[in-house]
Amino acid sequence: MYKISPHWGKIHITVPISSELLFPTPLSVRPMSGTQTKIESFSNSDIDPAQSSFPKVESDSALLGSRYQVISQLRQGGFGYTFLAEDTHRPGSPLCVVKRLARWFSIENAEQAHQLFAAEAQTLEKLGEHPQIPRLLAYFEQGGEFYLVQELINGQLLTEELIECWPYWQDEKIIEFLNEMLSLLGFVHQHDVIHRDIKPDNLIRRQEDGKLVLIDFGVAKQGQLDNCVPGKSVNIVGTSGYAPPEQQQGCPRFNSDLYTLGMVAIEAATGCHPDRLPRTSSGELKWRSFATKLSPWLADVLDGMIRQNAQNRYQRAQDILQDILKNLNQMPDRDQHLLLLECISKYDCLVM
Repeated sequence: MYKISPHWGKIHITVPISSELLFPTPLSVRPMSGTQTKIESFSNSDIDPAQSSFPKVESDSALLGSRYQVISQLRQGGFGYTFLAEDTHRPGSPLCVVKRLARWFSIENAEQAHQLFAAEAQTLEKLGEHPQIPRLLAYFEQGGEFYLVQELINGQLLTEELIECWPYWQDEKIIEFLNEMLSLLGFVHQHDVIHRDIKPDNLIRRQEDGKLVLIDFGVAKQGQLDNCVPGKSVNIVGTSGYAPPEQQQGCPRFNSDLYTLGMVAIEAATGCHPDRLPRTSSGELKWRSFATKLSPWLADVLDGMIRQNAQNRYQRAQDILQDILKNLNQMPDRDQHLLLLECISKYDCLVM
Protein backbone atom coordinates (compact mmCIF):
# COMPACT_ATOMS: atom_id res chain seq x y z
CA MET A 1 0.00 0.00 0.00
CA TYR A 2 1.36 3.38 -0.97
CA LYS A 3 1.24 6.42 1.23
CA ILE A 4 0.66 9.60 -0.78
CA SER A 5 1.71 12.93 0.63
CA PRO A 6 2.50 16.35 -0.86
CA HIS A 7 6.20 17.15 -1.11
CA TRP A 8 7.81 20.11 -2.88
CA GLY A 9 4.64 20.72 -4.88
CA LYS A 10 4.65 17.23 -6.37
CA ILE A 11 2.97 13.93 -5.53
CA HIS A 12 5.18 11.99 -3.14
CA ILE A 13 4.65 8.26 -2.68
CA THR A 14 6.64 6.62 0.07
CA VAL A 15 7.83 3.14 -0.92
CA PRO A 16 10.17 0.67 0.77
CA ILE A 17 13.76 1.44 -0.20
CA SER A 18 16.64 -0.99 -0.20
CA SER A 19 19.47 -0.08 2.14
CA GLU A 20 22.04 -1.01 -0.49
CA LEU A 21 24.68 1.66 -0.90
CA LEU A 22 25.21 2.45 -4.53
CA PHE A 23 28.33 3.72 -6.17
CA PRO A 24 27.70 6.99 -8.10
CA THR A 25 28.66 8.99 -11.12
CA PRO A 26 31.01 11.96 -10.83
CA LEU A 27 31.59 15.54 -11.61
CA SER A 28 34.74 17.76 -10.97
CA VAL A 29 38.03 19.20 -9.06
CA ARG A 30 37.74 22.90 -9.07
CA PRO A 31 35.77 23.05 -5.79
CA MET A 32 32.40 24.76 -6.07
CA SER A 33 31.45 27.28 -3.43
CA GLY A 34 28.83 26.17 -0.93
CA THR A 35 28.55 22.65 -2.29
CA GLN A 36 27.03 19.93 -0.17
CA THR A 37 27.59 16.22 -0.26
CA LYS A 38 25.41 14.64 -2.88
CA ILE A 39 26.43 12.15 -5.58
CA GLU A 40 25.10 9.88 -8.22
CA SER A 41 25.23 6.17 -7.93
CA PHE A 42 25.81 2.80 -9.53
CA SER A 43 25.09 -0.58 -8.03
CA ASN A 44 27.85 -3.03 -7.20
CA SER A 45 26.93 -4.98 -10.34
CA ASP A 46 28.25 -2.10 -12.42
CA ILE A 47 31.82 -2.91 -11.40
CA ASP A 48 33.46 -4.62 -14.35
CA PRO A 49 35.84 -7.36 -13.23
CA ALA A 50 37.63 -7.07 -16.56
CA GLN A 51 39.58 -4.02 -15.45
CA SER A 52 41.76 -4.25 -18.54
CA SER A 53 38.87 -2.90 -20.63
CA PHE A 54 39.20 0.46 -18.90
CA PRO A 55 41.90 3.05 -19.50
CA LYS A 56 44.54 3.01 -16.82
CA VAL A 57 44.96 5.94 -14.49
CA GLU A 58 48.54 7.20 -14.73
CA SER A 59 49.59 4.88 -11.91
CA ASP A 60 47.86 2.99 -9.14
CA SER A 61 49.11 5.51 -6.57
CA ALA A 62 48.47 8.64 -8.64
CA LEU A 63 45.95 11.15 -7.35
CA LEU A 64 43.53 12.55 -9.88
CA GLY A 65 43.44 16.30 -9.58
CA SER A 66 46.06 15.99 -6.80
CA ARG A 67 43.18 14.97 -4.56
CA TYR A 68 41.18 11.92 -5.62
CA GLN A 69 42.58 8.44 -4.97
CA VAL A 70 41.05 5.93 -7.37
CA ILE A 71 39.84 2.75 -5.66
CA SER A 72 38.24 0.95 -8.58
CA GLN A 73 37.02 1.49 -12.11
CA LEU A 74 33.26 1.16 -12.25
CA ARG A 75 32.01 1.21 -15.82
CA GLN A 76 32.11 2.71 -19.27
CA GLY A 77 29.20 4.56 -20.83
CA GLY A 78 28.32 7.20 -23.38
CA PHE A 79 29.80 9.80 -21.05
CA GLY A 80 33.21 8.12 -20.78
CA TYR A 81 34.64 6.22 -17.80
CA THR A 82 33.59 6.22 -14.15
CA PHE A 83 35.87 5.65 -11.15
CA LEU A 84 35.12 5.17 -7.48
CA ALA A 85 37.55 7.33 -5.51
CA GLU A 86 38.37 8.75 -2.09
CA ASP A 87 38.56 12.49 -1.52
CA THR A 88 41.89 12.69 0.33
CA HIS A 89 41.40 16.39 1.16
CA ARG A 90 38.37 15.76 3.37
CA PRO A 91 38.34 14.25 6.87
CA GLY A 92 37.85 10.52 6.68
CA SER A 93 38.52 10.46 2.92
CA PRO A 94 34.85 10.01 1.95
CA LEU A 95 33.97 8.15 -1.21
CA CYS A 96 33.10 10.05 -4.35
CA VAL A 97 32.83 9.33 -8.05
CA VAL A 98 35.10 10.71 -10.74
CA LYS A 99 34.15 10.71 -14.42
CA ARG A 100 36.65 10.88 -17.22
CA LEU A 101 34.57 12.37 -19.99
CA ALA A 102 34.54 11.08 -23.53
CA ARG A 103 36.15 13.43 -26.04
CA TRP A 104 33.01 15.00 -27.44
CA PHE A 105 34.92 18.11 -28.53
CA SER A 106 35.51 18.00 -32.27
CA ILE A 107 37.90 20.93 -31.87
CA GLU A 108 41.60 20.95 -32.60
CA ASN A 109 42.25 24.12 -30.63
CA ALA A 110 43.06 23.01 -27.07
CA GLU A 111 42.26 26.41 -25.59
CA GLN A 112 38.82 26.46 -27.17
CA ALA A 113 38.19 22.94 -25.88
CA HIS A 114 39.22 24.12 -22.41
CA GLN A 115 36.78 27.04 -22.56
CA LEU A 116 33.92 24.82 -23.71
CA PHE A 117 34.60 22.30 -20.95
CA ALA A 118 34.59 25.07 -18.34
CA ALA A 119 31.29 26.37 -19.73
CA GLU A 120 29.76 22.88 -19.61
CA ALA A 121 30.93 22.43 -16.01
CA GLN A 122 29.39 25.75 -15.00
CA THR A 123 26.10 24.64 -16.54
CA LEU A 124 26.26 21.41 -14.55
CA GLU A 125 26.93 23.45 -11.42
CA LYS A 126 23.71 25.39 -12.01
CA LEU A 127 21.76 22.19 -12.58
CA GLY A 128 23.10 20.87 -9.28
CA GLU A 129 21.08 23.57 -7.51
CA HIS A 130 18.04 21.33 -7.99
CA PRO A 131 17.59 18.95 -5.04
CA GLN A 132 17.07 15.97 -7.37
CA ILE A 133 20.23 16.48 -9.44
CA PRO A 134 23.66 15.58 -8.01
CA ARG A 135 25.65 18.65 -7.11
CA LEU A 136 28.82 19.34 -9.05
CA LEU A 137 31.70 19.38 -6.60
CA ALA A 138 34.65 20.15 -8.84
CA TYR A 139 36.10 19.82 -12.33
CA PHE A 140 39.63 19.63 -13.66
CA GLU A 141 41.89 18.69 -16.53
CA GLN A 142 44.74 16.22 -16.25
CA GLY A 143 46.87 14.62 -18.93
CA GLY A 144 44.74 16.14 -21.66
CA GLU A 145 41.58 14.56 -20.22
CA PHE A 146 38.54 16.25 -18.67
CA TYR A 147 37.20 15.10 -15.30
CA LEU A 148 34.08 15.77 -13.25
CA VAL A 149 33.44 14.84 -9.59
CA GLN A 150 30.22 14.22 -7.64
CA GLU A 151 29.35 12.68 -4.29
CA LEU A 152 27.66 9.43 -3.41
CA ILE A 153 23.90 8.89 -3.04
CA ASN A 154 22.52 6.19 -0.80
CA GLY A 155 19.59 4.64 -2.61
CA GLN A 156 18.37 2.15 -5.17
CA LEU A 157 18.52 2.31 -8.94
CA LEU A 158 15.08 2.45 -10.53
CA THR A 159 16.21 -0.55 -12.60
CA GLU A 160 16.32 -2.66 -9.44
CA GLU A 161 13.04 -1.24 -8.17
CA LEU A 162 11.28 -2.23 -11.39
CA ILE A 163 12.72 -5.75 -11.29
CA GLU A 164 11.30 -6.20 -7.79
CA CYS A 165 8.01 -4.46 -8.60
CA TRP A 166 4.76 -6.45 -8.68
CA PRO A 167 2.16 -5.56 -9.68
CA TYR A 168 3.49 -3.28 -12.37
CA TRP A 169 2.87 0.42 -11.97
CA GLN A 170 -0.71 1.56 -12.45
CA ASP A 171 -2.34 4.99 -12.68
CA GLU A 172 -1.29 6.52 -9.37
CA LYS A 173 2.34 5.43 -9.58
CA ILE A 174 2.65 6.51 -13.22
CA ILE A 175 1.07 9.90 -12.46
CA GLU A 176 3.35 10.40 -9.45
CA PHE A 177 6.39 9.47 -11.54
CA LEU A 178 5.47 11.79 -14.41
CA ASN A 179 4.66 14.67 -12.11
CA GLU A 180 7.97 14.36 -10.28
CA MET A 181 10.12 13.84 -13.36
CA LEU A 182 8.41 16.37 -15.64
CA SER A 183 8.85 19.08 -13.03
CA LEU A 184 12.53 18.12 -12.84
CA LEU A 185 12.90 18.11 -16.64
CA GLY A 186 11.24 21.51 -16.79
CA PHE A 187 14.07 22.83 -14.61
CA VAL A 188 16.72 21.14 -16.77
CA HIS A 189 15.25 22.47 -20.02
CA GLN A 190 14.99 25.98 -18.58
CA HIS A 191 18.79 25.87 -18.41
CA ASP A 192 18.91 24.99 -22.11
CA VAL A 193 20.13 21.45 -21.42
CA ILE A 194 18.98 18.15 -22.95
CA HIS A 195 19.83 15.15 -20.78
CA ARG A 196 19.78 12.62 -23.69
CA ASP A 197 19.95 9.43 -21.63
CA ILE A 198 16.97 9.13 -19.28
CA LYS A 199 16.52 5.46 -18.34
CA PRO A 200 16.05 3.38 -15.17
CA ASP A 201 19.83 3.01 -14.79
CA ASN A 202 20.12 6.80 -14.51
CA LEU A 203 17.43 7.26 -11.86
CA ILE A 204 18.08 6.59 -8.18
CA ARG A 205 15.42 6.37 -5.49
CA ARG A 206 17.19 8.26 -2.71
CA GLN A 207 16.89 6.39 0.58
CA GLU A 208 16.60 9.40 2.87
CA ASP A 209 13.47 10.88 1.27
CA GLY A 210 12.24 8.51 -1.46
CA LYS A 211 12.81 11.11 -4.18
CA LEU A 212 14.11 10.17 -7.63
CA VAL A 213 17.51 11.63 -8.46
CA LEU A 214 18.47 12.04 -12.13
CA ILE A 215 22.12 11.23 -12.72
CA ASP A 216 24.66 10.99 -15.53
CA PHE A 217 24.64 14.56 -16.81
CA GLY A 218 28.05 13.85 -18.30
CA VAL A 219 26.27 13.23 -21.62
CA ALA A 220 24.00 16.29 -21.40
CA LYS A 221 23.94 18.66 -24.36
CA GLN A 222 23.19 22.33 -24.73
CA GLY A 223 19.96 22.73 -26.65
CA GLN A 224 21.43 24.37 -29.75
CA LEU A 225 19.01 22.90 -32.29
CA ASP A 226 19.95 25.37 -35.00
CA ASN A 227 23.41 23.82 -35.21
CA CYS A 228 22.07 20.33 -35.96
CA VAL A 229 22.84 19.16 -39.47
CA PRO A 230 21.34 15.74 -40.36
CA GLY A 231 23.95 13.41 -41.79
CA LYS A 232 26.84 15.33 -40.23
CA SER A 233 29.32 13.21 -38.26
CA VAL A 234 28.34 13.54 -34.60
CA ASN A 235 28.76 11.75 -31.29
CA ILE A 236 25.55 9.73 -30.88
CA VAL A 237 24.53 9.38 -27.23
CA GLY A 238 21.59 7.40 -25.89
CA THR A 239 20.42 3.91 -25.04
CA SER A 240 18.73 1.45 -27.38
CA GLY A 241 15.00 1.27 -26.78
CA TYR A 242 14.83 4.62 -25.03
CA ALA A 243 16.39 7.08 -27.49
CA PRO A 244 14.05 8.63 -30.12
CA PRO A 245 14.81 8.60 -33.87
CA GLU A 246 16.05 12.20 -34.07
CA GLN A 247 18.53 11.58 -31.27
CA GLN A 248 19.82 8.46 -32.99
CA GLN A 249 20.51 10.72 -35.98
CA GLY A 250 22.52 13.10 -33.80
CA CYS A 251 19.81 15.78 -33.58
CA PRO A 252 18.34 15.66 -30.04
CA ARG A 253 15.59 18.10 -29.11
CA PHE A 254 14.10 19.07 -25.78
CA ASN A 255 11.19 16.72 -26.35
CA SER A 256 13.67 13.89 -26.96
CA ASP A 257 13.86 13.79 -23.16
CA LEU A 258 10.05 13.54 -23.01
CA TYR A 259 10.25 10.52 -25.34
CA THR A 260 12.80 8.73 -23.16
CA LEU A 261 10.80 9.53 -20.02
CA GLY A 262 7.68 8.11 -21.65
CA MET A 263 9.58 4.93 -22.47
CA VAL A 264 10.60 4.54 -18.82
CA ALA A 265 6.98 4.99 -17.72
CA ILE A 266 5.83 2.37 -20.24
CA GLU A 267 8.50 -0.04 -19.02
CA ALA A 268 7.23 0.46 -15.46
CA ALA A 269 3.62 -0.11 -16.58
CA THR A 270 4.32 -3.22 -18.70
CA GLY A 271 7.33 -4.83 -17.05
CA CYS A 272 8.98 -5.00 -20.49
CA HIS A 273 12.12 -3.27 -21.74
CA PRO A 274 11.13 -1.06 -24.73
CA ASP A 275 13.29 -3.17 -27.06
CA ARG A 276 11.10 -6.20 -26.27
CA LEU A 277 7.81 -4.54 -27.17
CA PRO A 278 6.39 -4.82 -30.71
CA ARG A 279 6.10 -1.90 -33.10
CA THR A 280 3.83 -0.99 -35.99
CA SER A 281 5.07 -0.79 -39.57
CA SER A 282 5.58 2.95 -39.03
CA GLY A 283 7.71 2.33 -35.95
CA GLU A 284 5.19 3.31 -33.26
CA LEU A 285 5.32 1.24 -30.08
CA LYS A 286 2.49 -1.30 -29.53
CA TRP A 287 2.42 -1.59 -25.77
CA ARG A 288 -1.15 -1.07 -24.50
CA SER A 289 -2.09 -4.76 -24.46
CA PHE A 290 0.73 -5.27 -21.92
CA ALA A 291 -0.73 -2.65 -19.52
CA THR A 292 -4.47 -3.31 -19.58
CA LYS A 293 -5.11 -1.82 -16.12
CA LEU A 294 -3.82 1.60 -17.13
CA SER A 295 -6.56 4.17 -17.81
CA PRO A 296 -7.04 4.83 -21.55
CA TRP A 297 -6.55 8.58 -21.10
CA LEU A 298 -3.22 8.03 -19.34
CA ALA A 299 -2.15 5.61 -22.08
CA ASP A 300 -3.01 8.37 -24.57
CA VAL A 301 -0.72 10.75 -22.67
CA LEU A 302 2.14 8.24 -22.81
CA ASP A 303 1.55 7.67 -26.52
CA GLY A 304 1.77 11.42 -27.01
CA MET A 305 5.19 11.39 -25.37
CA ILE A 306 6.67 8.65 -27.58
CA ARG A 307 5.57 9.57 -31.10
CA GLN A 308 8.27 8.71 -33.62
CA ASN A 309 7.89 12.08 -35.33
CA ALA A 310 9.13 14.73 -32.91
CA GLN A 311 6.71 17.27 -34.39
CA ASN A 312 3.74 15.06 -33.40
CA ARG A 313 5.03 14.57 -29.88
CA TYR A 314 4.43 16.69 -26.78
CA GLN A 315 6.75 19.68 -27.04
CA ARG A 316 7.01 20.73 -23.39
CA ALA A 317 6.88 19.06 -19.99
CA GLN A 318 4.27 21.57 -18.90
CA ASP A 319 1.89 20.47 -21.68
CA ILE A 320 1.90 16.90 -20.37
CA LEU A 321 1.23 18.01 -16.81
CA GLN A 322 -1.66 20.16 -17.99
CA ASP A 323 -3.22 17.21 -19.84
CA ILE A 324 -2.89 14.98 -16.78
CA LEU A 325 -4.54 17.60 -14.59
CA LYS A 326 -7.34 18.14 -17.11
CA ASN A 327 -8.12 14.43 -17.28
CA LEU A 328 -8.08 14.02 -13.51
CA ASN A 329 -10.54 16.89 -13.22
CA GLN A 330 -12.92 15.15 -15.63
CA MET A 331 -12.94 11.80 -13.81
CA PRO A 332 -16.28 10.95 -12.14
CA ASP A 333 -14.67 9.50 -9.04
CA ARG A 334 -13.07 12.81 -8.12
CA ASP A 335 -12.81 11.98 -4.42
CA GLN A 336 -10.44 9.11 -5.17
CA HIS A 337 -8.03 11.50 -6.89
CA LEU A 338 -8.55 14.61 -4.78
CA LEU A 339 -5.13 14.49 -3.19
CA LEU A 340 -3.48 13.78 -6.52
CA LEU A 341 -5.19 16.84 -7.97
CA GLU A 342 -4.19 18.98 -5.02
CA CYS A 343 -0.55 17.97 -5.34
CA ILE A 344 -0.18 18.02 -9.10
CA SER A 345 -1.81 21.45 -9.39
CA LYS A 346 1.18 22.93 -7.56
CA TYR A 347 3.52 22.63 -10.54
CA ASP A 348 2.99 26.33 -11.24
CA CYS A 349 6.67 26.87 -10.42
CA LEU A 350 7.38 25.19 -13.75
CA VAL A 351 7.65 27.95 -16.34
CA MET A 352 8.87 27.07 -19.82
